[in-house]
Amino acid sequence: MSYQDSMTLGEIGSNDLAMAEDAVDSAKQYKFGNNLAKAMRFMAACVDASLHYCGVHVPLIADSVAERANALDRQMNTKGVKVERRKHHKGDEGWRNGIYIYKDDVVVAFISEPVAVRPTTHLVIGVGKPEYAVITNAKVEYAS
Repeated sequence: MSYQDSMTLGEIGSNDLAMAEDAVDSAKQYKFGNNLAKAMRFMAACVDASLHYCGVHVPLIADSVAERANALDRQMNTKGVKVERRKHHKGDEGWRNGIYIYKDDVVVAFISEPVAVRPTTHLVIGVGKPEYAVITNAKVEYAS
């Protein structure tokens, strides 16, 4: 039983918004130049590190993908860990889209999807390639 079981939907929503704000406020920006693939790999490493921080370890060896997924689901349920992907922010707030990881109904990590940021160097003629960043409060030192 979680503490949210005794809350109204409005209270849960307000509480979740406050936790998300705290997670975002403590986040840092990591830049990857114009290498989107590197930003995506960093995002994956942040998810893995956050799951490790919560005591969930992705099984590396299993007979099938389904078996790995089932083992991961069991660990997450046992440890009270939930992963949510949010994609509803628009415009200037789009950087808030990404992955939110909860442990016992408390946000422990926010990992944005890679966002395009202004290049630090500008070309005199034409438009340069977009540069990418990931914004996260994940404990990246847990990345393996």
